[in-house]
Amino acid sequence: MNAGRALRLAWRQEIAVLRADRWERVLLWVMPGIALLFMAWMFARGTLDNIPIVVVDLDHSTFSRRLTRELDASPRLDVCARTEDMAQAQSLIRRGDAWLMLYIPPGTEAATQRRQPAAIFIDYNASYLTLGSNARLGAIESVAASLTQLIVDRARERGLPAAHLAGPRVQTQILFNPSMNFEFYLESLIDPAILHLLLSSACIAVAGRLLREGRMHGRRWSRRELAARAVGRLTPYVLGFSVWGCAWVAWLAGWRGWPVQGSLPLLLFGQFLLFTTTAAVAALIIAVVRDVDTGFSISTVYGGSALAYSNGSLPVDHGAWFARVWSQALPYTHYFRLQVDQWTIGAPSSVSLPSLCVLLLYTALPLGAAVLLLHRHFRHATATAA
Repeated sequence: MNAGRALRLAWRQEIAVLRADRWERVLLWVMPGIALLFMAWMFARGTLDNIPIVVVDLDHSTFSRRLTRELDASPRLDVCARTEDMAQAQSLIRRGDAWLMLYIPPGTEAATQRRQPAAIFIDYNASYLTLGSNARLGAIESVAASLTQLIVDRARERGLPAAHLAGPRVQTQILFNPSMNFEFYLESLIDPAILHLLLSSACIAVAGRLLREGRMHGRRWSRRELAARAVGRLTPYVLGFSVWGCAWVAWLAGWRGWPVQGSLPLLLFGQFLLFTTTAAVAALIIAVVRDVDTGFSISTVYGGSALAYSNGSLPVDHGAWFARVWSQALPYTHYFRLQVDQWTIGAPSSVSLPSLCVLLLYTALPLGAAVLLLHRHFRHATATAA
């Protein structure tokens, strides 16, 4: 049988499996949709607002009252309690009723008026780093605004221009996500990783079916025919998940308003290569272990760790050597680099060419190795049976 006919036959066989097995259809058409909808619902709010904090005010001054109002007016923060008892404030943080404690010691306003050093203490819960860090940032902004207003008021009282008393200003600009919106950051990081993991599991099952079929009929298959059969069986899932990938990009870029700053075709092509790579690696896993259950376990470790080692969340670049090596060994790392370059930064297409080349290699080499290993296994299994 020639390769073209083998590919068409394998395609029809896999489509027949999808029509007959509703769980295969669920994995292809339902599970990705549920996962993407759940992520969209969870991060739809986008930013962390009204984080509860507690103010310990021992100064009882105009400045401390103004600072408390400034904190409460911040969209990031919500002053849930104002107390003079440090133990009560710490208890609120331990119970999770507040995420930050701001302590204004006695004499703060007086020291500021005399232009003496004054300290305002901020303690935040770093066990929940995202919440604690956002609360800390909002508190620092409010303290800076209140101190600036205090300087301006004192300057007016003395008939002096405020600029003579104010220190230099530092302007900080956040690039590529100035609103610090978690919807774009987390969805663009997590959603393709979820599709990658689900597709890996689906392709392990597909490669397992090819393994069983080959043990019965593989002796008559040439390497080219075996490669065509593998491609024909894996392609429906690659195309199906590519449709989900396009739908996700359309949702986030078109509906939610996070436009692709670089090349949209390049981004979608990179996503397609991620899925072809996922299918090729799944075939290689089955070719090596020759057991579907073991393949699922390996797929979970390899696909499940992709997000953590992508350098999108944890700082892998400056981590241990094993973390850096494992990160570079995972195809998702190279796809995510391409996605950041094209979607977020708007880099020239040439910047993403190395990532594209790596993904192409991750498709061709594992698939070629899988075909060689399976072809040898089928021949050996048939000779042993004879």
